[in-house]
Amino acid sequence: MSKRQNTIYLYATAITQAAGGSHTILVNLLNNLHQFHTDATQFILLAPIEYAVFAKEKNVQHIIINHNKKWLKRLYWERFLGKKLIKNNPNTFLLSLQNTLPNVGSEVQTIAYVHTSICFDKDIKIPLKHWRENLKKYFYASAIKNSFTPNTILLVQTKWMEAVASSALDIPRSRAHIATPTVPPKSILPVKTTRPKVATFFYPAKFYFHKNHKAIFEALQLLSKKRPTLKVKVVLTLDEKNLEKFKTEFPDIFTSKTIEIENLGFISNDLVDQTYDASSALLFPSILETFGLPLIEARQKGLPIICSNLSYAKEVLGNYPFVHFFDPYSPEDIADAMITKFPEIEQKQHETPDLQKSIESDRNQYRKTTLLEILKTLIEKSDA
Repeated sequence: MSKRQNTIYLYATAITQAAGGSHTILVNLLNNLHQFHTDATQFILLAPIEYAVFAKEKNVQHIIINHNKKWLKRLYWERFLGKKLIKNNPNTFLLSLQNTLPNVGSEVQTIAYVHTSICFDKDIKIPLKHWRENLKKYFYASAIKNSFTPNTILLVQTKWMEAVASSALDIPRSRAHIATPTVPPKSILPVKTTRPKVATFFYPAKFYFHKNHKAIFEALQLLSKKRPTLKVKVVLTLDEKNLEKFKTEFPDIFTSKTIEIENLGFISNDLVDQTYDASSALLFPSILETFGLPLIEARQKGLPIICSNLSYAKEVLGNYPFVHFFDPYSPEDIADAMITKFPEIEQKQHETPDLQKSIESDRNQYRKTTLLEILKTLIEKSDA
């Protein structure tokens, strides 16, 4: 008896290349869809036009819909138009990669990959000028919850998100799963044992208030006073508008003879890889993440990491031996991590008898259940 034909809609209408982690997760998923039985599964990607060629290469039907930065249009589509497009039958699955779900028929199996934590972290303080983030904090959890059906499956990236999100969204833990982001194999290269002569800290992050870029500049100001002759370099991926704001606020940093700021702007995944290899350490002061993909990217490369002493980072990095956690709200602590703690990590690596073997062992221990594996399991259960 032949298997029934399943149709899986991949809802990613607001995800573009500039989306960072969401884009990486979508591309990794598309890259591995060949693991499904193609004769029994049809994939339909709902996403912006930039994925057209990619979808064609992967034999995925692509319907062009772009909701990037178009919230009202997205809300209208989810409320009224999604139901017309997505077939209502038991063989239909809808996987949303962008938190909320469209309104669909009752027979569609809905799966929501929730990767925003701003609406679940009650302690975070958001300045009033960041009105979009404040709206998300107070109303986004309700929007996510209201888009769910009684049988929606919740996917999150970490244990702490599973706990807070399933509680806030009234999802039984039996319908909540942890789908850990993965690093593409091309990123997992032999550990580089030589690093730049000038301590070079890489922070791959677009500007959002929670990415905490300002704390880096405040730390650099303190560092320049404590160690005026110490040379350091910080590599960022800011847009020009926000870079100019920091230049205006911290002119002494950008004119310093000992501190170098290099801004790469938006860069491809390949250039991110190259920049890791050219850096001394990952600097990650974000105060709000569900996962923090750069943490695992740097970990897989054996790169020293100095990062926020918060739940997401501790869960992702686990027992990684080459990390120091600092208080992201304290520029003094960040400066100390750059001046004192990073050299200690570097020395620890030098003293590790077989660094390559140590990192390879750590890579092998970091084995988690992926989004693709969970998706396959859910579909196999429905076919049984």
